[in-house]
Amino acid sequence: AAAPAAAEPEPVLAPAGPVHAALMVRFARAGENGMLSTVLADTLDASLWLSERILLDLSGRQLAETLVALDLDRLDTVFILGRVYPHLAIGRAEALLDAIRRDEAFERVQSWQRADRYTHAAAANSDRPDDGTASHGEILPFAQRAG
Repeated sequence: AAAPAAAEPEPVLAPAGPVHAALMVRFARAGENGMLSTVLADTLDASLWLSERILLDLSGRQLAETLVALDLDRLDTVFILGRVYPHLAIGRAEALLDAIRRDEAFERVQSWQRADRYTHAAAANSDRPDDGTASHGEILPFAQRAG
């Protein structure tokens, strides 16, 4: 009989370090959402797919919850949200942040991490060819993914 599979460790959601925070601000300022997505994936220790999905939420709530869960400085968070989602500029980002509870955001982002790990573990064990959605540590240059 096969041994039972070891339980997957709980995802670790550590606060964003100063380098990750600075890079997120820099890429938001420059309008480089692709690079922002890459840094977000690295900060979350998640796939690029998850960070892109977070950024695709046009309301900005998922990114706001993620940045709150990562304990990013509030002024940096407001700046990033206003740059990525122009409709959140002029006070709307602050109102959105006021409606977010850190403990709930933390739990939600951890659940996204768990689902992301489960999805990518299942994809890694399948017979399907690589579709270019590897985890951030295995990101392929676009030319290799498109090929």
